[in-house]
Amino acid sequence: MAKQGLGWSHPENLNTNFGAIAAALDDPEFPVRVHAALALTELIVAEGSGE
Repeated sequence: MAKQGLGWSHPENLNTNFGAIAAALDDPEFPVRVHAALALTELIVAEGSGE
């Protein structure tokens, strides 16, 4: 990721982060799902800007 100077040293680290966000999207608590959606948006935007 290029945003804020953060880079993924290994693709599996990105996959781990994505998996954690996906799990949070299934959380029963609404605030957790909201934050997961925001994190997913930031991840997608940052990955898109790095290309």
